[in-house]
Amino acid sequence: MVGIGSYNRLYLCHEYNEKKRCQECSSLDTKKNGFIYSRIFTLRGSVKRRTQRYFCNHCGTSFNHFGKDKRKKTSDGLKKKVVFDYVISKSSLQDIRRRYGVSRSTILNWLYSISSTTLRIRIDSTRCSGVIQIDGKELKIKGRKKTVFLSIDAKTKQPLSFMVCDGENKYTAEQFLKNLKELYPREIRGITSDFGRGKCFLGVVKKVLPDVPH
Repeated sequence: MVGIGSYNRLYLCHEYNEKKRCQECSSLDTKKNGFIYSRIFTLRGSVKRRTQRYFCNHCGTSFNHFGKDKRKKTSDGLKKKVVFDYVISKSSLQDIRRRYGVSRSTILNWLYSISSTTLRIRIDSTRCSGVIQIDGKELKIKGRKKTVFLSIDAKTKQPLSFMVCDGENKYTAEQFLKNLKELYPREIRGITSDFGRGKCFLGVVKKVLPDVPH
């Protein structure tokens, strides 16, 4: 038998000596090529980071685990905090910019990238009253008009989900409600909203949640 200590040493040795596949040509003929020293902005402030760099002997590409010629300067946790603060609060882009020290275009770019990879926020089921408030917010990202759909618990104000889409209409409202229905951990007892652009929520709530008062 192999003891846990021996296993851990064997595992770490394998991790250290494992060949990294080139992200450009997929070759395993690569080698370690020094480090990239940088600072990353996190919820705890500016933190020093050392990132291993690799070099491909086959195509001559230099890369790290973030990608070719990429440096990660901001933590995912901080990006989500900034985006959620903007979407959930009534703060303007200017207010968020001053609060976190990032540009308005960066905030919108983070918003678009986060929403394209995930629609959910970690939901605490103990703070779910069953009554949900939904709303839409118009903004511009890279010169294009977008709409952010947001849902929160109407009683506890816990954020539940958000989605960025091309416009506020019945089709996008239906997709948002279907995602919300799938994510919500408890029985939905009620929905509150304004009319929405073109009264998009009217009829859609009845279609997706036929037995829920709106």
